[in-house]
Amino acid sequence: MQSRNNMTEDDYVDLFCREMKEKIKVRHNRYTALGWKTLNQKRLMKLLEDEMEELKESGNVNEAVDVANYALFIWALKK
Repeated sequence: MQSRNNMTEDDYVDLFCREMKEKIKVRHNRYTALGWKTLNQKRLMKLLEDEMEELKESGNVNEAVDVANYALFIWALKK
């Protein structure tokens, strides 16, 4: 991977997606794989809002990956 100063938007998307996949893999080891598919959109929206609040409160940019994963789950339920 090139230095962050020379990265393109596509490079950042690839890097972010790898982080998303890693977090999902960790969750699979803790919980039922694809368990989010058993949740309705309202519940997933609440979990997304909770993660957004954690991101705002903690300032930990790694929380952005959790936010993105919940957004992905909501998006995937509509596909």
